[in-house]
Amino acid sequence: MQRLVEANSRPFIQIKISDGRAEHPPSEVLTVTMSNPGAGAARVERFSILVDDKPVSDISAALLQLADLQAKPADLPGTLGPMTYADVVPSYIKAGSDLAVLRWPRTASDAPVWDKVIDVEAKHLKFEACYCSIFDECWIENSHTFRPTPTRSCG
Repeated sequence: MQRLVEANSRPFIQIKISDGRAEHPPSEVLTVTMSNPGAGAARVERFSILVDDKPVSDISAALLQLADLQAKPADLPGTLGPMTYADVVPSYIKAGSDLAVLRWPRTASDAPVWDKVIDVEAKHLKFEACYCSIFDECWIENSHTFRPTPTRSCG
């Protein structure tokens, strides 16, 4: 009976990256979305951005590294253009819900950087989340795999 209750309350986080080019019509927006098509709420306890499997401090640093650029913090809005990024940790994602993590549209001002990032992001950019169920069963999911990996904890 306990296993049935756990199975009916198990979260299943998926992290999806899209550059919008496969959409109809194409949107030219880089998006990262965490979804939970599972049966239970997910408690997200850790979220990492990785470039070549190495953690980076934030999304701006990741995008600049992918574009092989360096910029001062004051120059970021002009270099990267408008961007929406959500703090993921700590959060709960209820069953059947999505969390928009990143939305970065291609604009005239950021087109050179956006184009460089899009050319390499599929191979080099990865997002990883550690999350737990209400029963403290935990998993690690990343944007390059379909099945989460069980882990003892996210600590």
